[in-house]
Formats: sequence, structure tokens, C-alpha cells
Amino acid sequence: MRDILLIGVVTSAQIGAPKDHGVVFEHIELVERRGTSVRLENVRAIKQVANLLEVDSVGRFYFREDGRANHLLAIERADGVEAFDLHRVSIDDLKSFIEGP
Repeated sequence: MRDILLIGVVTSAQIGAPKDHGVVFEHIELVERRGTSVRLENVRAIKQVANLLEVDSVGRFYFREDGRANHLLAIERADGVEAFDLHRVSIDDLKSFIEGP
């Protein structure tokens, strides 16, 4: 497993099939502050987190890659709106991830 923090703006998000507990995005693409474009495919998210993901939203986006899929664990948008998938990650885990070891 690998945790990924991307800070930037969402430039593309293609929603796939809805699932019982959330949404599967075919892809999510972001442009980071330094201009690097990052595209993640097969991204799963619970509804509360998926509802905050909009094209042109700016913020911090937390993903976990598990080999089969990417999971959008949390969003902290620049406008102050945030959502977390507390079934997959705790707030303490996110703090540790942000602050480092």
C-alpha cells in the first residue's frame, strides 16, 4: 500500500458505476502547484468524499493505492469544505501522513 497526497486543482473526473457504499471514478486528474499533471485511474470513494470532488476544486486530496485500486480517503478543499473516509483511515493517520514521521 502507498499513500499519496496531492495538492492542486482537479482538472478532470470521470465517474463510473455507482456502488453500494460509494462511487468508482474511471479516473481523476489533478494539476499540482508546480504544474505537474497526475492521473489516477480506478478510484473508489465513499459518497461523502465523492460529493466534494468537482472539476476546478482546489485543495488537498489524499489517496491510498492498494494494488488493485486507488481510494480517495479525504478531501480538504481550499474553500474550507472537507470530508474523510473514517472507515479506511483515522484522523490521526491523516495527521501523521501530513506531518511525516
